Amino acid sequence: MSLSSRPKRIAYVILGMHRSGTSSIAGSLVALGAAAPATLMLPKPDNPLGFWESYRIMNLNDAILAAAGSDWKDWKAVDHTHLAGAVGEAFAIEAVTALESEFGSADTVVLKDPRICRLYPFWRKALEAAGYEPVVILPVRHPDKVARSLHERNGLPIEDGWNLWLRHVLDAERDSRQDVRMVATFDDFAASWADRFASLAAVSGVDLTLSDPHSMAEVNRFWARDVPSAAVAPDDSQLPGIISQAWSTLKNISKNGDTPENRFELNKLRADMEARV
Repeated sequence: MSLSSRPKRIAYVILGMHRSGTSSIAGSLVALGAAAPATLMLPKPDNPLGFWESYRIMNLNDAILAAAGSDWKDWKAVDHTHLAGAVGEAFAIEAVTALESEFGSADTVVLKDPRICRLYPFWRKALEAAGYEPVVILPVRHPDKVARSLHERNGLPIEDGWNLWLRHVLDAERDSRQDVRMVATFDDFAASWADRFASLAAVSGVDLTLSDPHSMAEVNRFWARDVPSAAVAPDDSQLPGIISQAWSTLKNISKNGDTPENRFELNKLRADMEARV
């Protein structure tokens, strides 16, 4: 088969902050026919239905962050200059090898690790080298809910959780602008997941098994416990201004679609964030 006639290979890349519904989205896509990685992280009490991400890729991301003097809970920008030389070339080879090992010959796969939000340009090149076209899902959950969940699970101070949320969502949004993508709040996904996955199928050209009752029942398992409740809606007024503005802009994208105005606002917030470092 010639390259031009070869079926398109799609990687659904979930660029979401920790504790933002990324596991539910990844598990749903696997239930709908996409391939999960071979070395799956085991479920834990805080994620009983599984994480749906690769141990191997997570460990590689930790190594890349460590080489830049960073780690998963660091909210400052990653210095990507170390990925331009021999170290970066070695990481790039390892990334492509990992993708090939984790997904084999699968034509539709799910790549998920919150660390990729800060490393997406690197992984985008690796996906292209492995023959995949990325389709990005950028789920966004209320920053205070994320911060408090991380505080409960990892002991992370609330303010650090807010800043970590801001870093992840702004990096992920900026670096995925060239790709086919969906930006959606966690509550929007939970309230209308069938519509969201139908839209993903349409924009990616992948025939997800949305008409199969068994597949849809499996997907429902991930979202039945995640129906949003207005009674527990957090108070945005407690958030720092920059966090609140980013959340408001991303909610607007989720509801009304991407616009140059939204991107301009997020660019301004990014400049303000970098000025604080």
